[in-house]
Amino acid sequence: MIGSIEKRGKNSCRLIVSGGIGQDGKYIKYQKTIKFNYDDEKKRQKEAEKELSLFIAEIEKNQYIEPSRLTLSDFAEKWIKDYGKTNLAPKTLYRYEEMLNSRILPALGHLKIEKLNLHTCLNSITTYLKME
Repeated sequence: MIGSIEKRGKNSCRLIVSGGIGQDGKYIKYQKTIKFNYDDEKKRQKEAEKELSLFIAEIEKNQYIEPSRLTLSDFAEKWIKDYGKTNLAPKTLYRYEEMLNSRILPALGHLKIEKLNLHTCLNSITTYLKME
């Protein structure tokens, strides 16, 4: 896969990866914006190149999900599979899954990650507490 880095202002850039041509004949393009917390231009370029190679690898492994389509349920499932099962103790993982499945995902699982904010979470907690 071919990728490029597009500078977008002082402390951010866009990673662009070509995914070829889809079944509908349109070009497939994956994009991701990254932000930097430092001013060193060489350091930013090196970090951007590193992020681009990780982004390409993620796409090639078919692990990339466009942020606009990612729901909390999808994220939780991916997190448990990719992180939880390898980094948590079995009892901790069991308890996390229990809390997710019994309380959190029924209330918030349908929401897209980008729409999830403090206000939404507080409303769900208030609703949940009224039901008990």
